[in-house]
Amino acid sequence: MMNYSLKSIFSKNNFINILIALLPLSFILGNLSININVILIIALSIFFFNKDLFSFKFNFVDKIIIIFFLYLLFIGTFSTLYNIYFNDLEDYTVLFKSWAYLRFLIFYIILRYLIYSNFLSLKLFFISCSVCALLVVSDVIFQFIFGVNIIGLEKIYPRHATSFFGEEAIAGSYIQRFSLFLIFFPLFFFDNKNLIIKISFILLITVTFFALLVAGNRMPVIFFLFSIFLLLFFQKNLKKNLVLFLLFFCVIFTVMYNLFPQFKTHYKGFFIKSHRIVTSVMTRNVDPENSGELFRGHFKEFYAGYETWKLNKIYGAGVKSFKYNCPKTNVINCGPHPHNYYLELMANLGIIGLILFISIYLIIIFKQFLNFLKNKGSLYDEKSKNIIFILFFVEFFPIKTTGSFFTTGNATYFILILAILVSLLFSKNNLFIEKSFSEYKL
Repeated sequence: MMNYSLKSIFSKNNFINILIALLPLSFILGNLSININVILIIALSIFFFNKDLFSFKFNFVDKIIIIFFLYLLFIGTFSTLYNIYFNDLEDYTVLFKSWAYLRFLIFYIILRYLIYSNFLSLKLFFISCSVCALLVVSDVIFQFIFGVNIIGLEKIYPRHATSFFGEEAIAGSYIQRFSLFLIFFPLFFFDNKNLIIKISFILLITVTFFALLVAGNRMPVIFFLFSIFLLLFFQKNLKKNLVLFLLFFCVIFTVMYNLFPQFKTHYKGFFIKSHRIVTSVMTRNVDPENSGELFRGHFKEFYAGYETWKLNKIYGAGVKSFKYNCPKTNVINCGPHPHNYYLELMANLGIIGLILFISIYLIIIFKQFLNFLKNKGSLYDEKSKNIIFILFFVEFFPIKTTGSFFTTGNATYFILILAILVSLLFSKNNLFIEKSFSEYKL
């Protein structure tokens, strides 16, 4: 009996599920942990399932994604060989990065197969995201109040509570990416007609919003609010609850704005800079020679991305080529990347790469709205689609500052969300078994 239980616990199904469920924790631990986790998932999936990984039928979006990765690989290889032959370049970074990035295509195909074959427990993954989001939300608030987090890391920056991320002020981005799982947790697994569950839902939204404010990352705050409004659109039965949230939002923001000088300075400066940028764009006064303060920070990097794209407009020059080509432009002090996914894709992969990616984005948006109008699927399927779609839509919303598209953390999150969303949107079967949380097992 004991041997049977141990064999059941450490089955290939559970083993893969545990590794994928650990991904939200890996994002907290850092890039090394993410890479190890992804490589383990790829290696064990190939070992367990080998040729079966390609047994499911690729849909139209899958094929575009594969073409996108193959184009990325081709242009990186061609660009490197061209520069070696004609320009005596001995740097193989673009070539290496292009081939290394291929692991995310393999990761995508594996996730699609696991979900398609019902090997992957999406519920377990959602629970893991909820627990990790709650951990970071609680820790950010704890660090804000006591000056240290729960493992003793001190608050380094006056305007940022960084939690487990130390010197990296990215706690807000983590919360914005994973908090929808936490907020939806009571409504997802329990009866949403229960008053206690409704109160828990409002409380989780309010606490999460407060944690985002004290984390100090301003764009995640804006896109968290944007996500909530999208939830209002897709989940019409939540309108009454979200009215209460808006009231709490106004109260919390007003209190924070008036009680904490550093908070007031932080967000007031953001509003002033945003107004200047919008005014300059509207009046077309965006000349870097004359716009002064406007062309500091991210806007300067946006301009660097645009100027770098002009060097290789159609094809680009490959993954991570921005840092080599940007110094060839008239831009002073090029950053590591343009701080916008679309500008980075343009600068590295040209118009062709950008069109391929935008095609994926638009097809998924169109499919989501078709499903919404048809109102197909189980209760769990519809809620999960809404959560994942909103995360995907917000992550790649064109008008926002971002990290680099090609970093380990961003690429892993992108592929994870994309694979789940494509599976949910294009599956003919419900991927969740409708049963209560108390009945749920791994």
